[in-house]
Amino acid sequence: MLRFIWCLPLLIPLLVVWLGEYWLSVHLARPFRLQEEMVPRILQSVIASIPFVVAAFYARRRRRANAARAGVLGAVVALLIGSLLLWGLYYADAVFRREGGANIGLGILLLFSPIYLPFLMPLGCRIGTTLARKRSVPGAA
Repeated sequence: MLRFIWCLPLLIPLLVVWLGEYWLSVHLARPFRLQEEMVPRILQSVIASIPFVVAAFYARRRRRANAARAGVLGAVVALLIGSLLLWGLYYADAVFRREGGANIGLGILLLFSPIYLPFLMPLGCRIGTTLARKRSVPGAA
């Protein structure tokens, strides 16, 4: 499981930034400019991967306890849900925004996401641990 978590900092930016930008360019019928927009995409990739690097270090720290495995999985799932919702909001804004200009509030939200998204991890850890305990107790529904 630890190897899978270490793949997420590489996989998530590929999915949410690069594939998302490609989908957006196809959906809006505009060219996918790789050369001109390389630096912003790299920065977005770094922003998208930082919370998952934090999750990988968290998983490495808690790997010794078998009971903590469900908690780590819950933390990663909470981080995935939060990250995908945030990036989905970013792409939905690009598709449905009719007036010109940039959405500065959403840009600031994305910029600071590596700071506040890891705060979802304790909630996910708590939910994962609780679900694992309920599943391990015989007769619990």
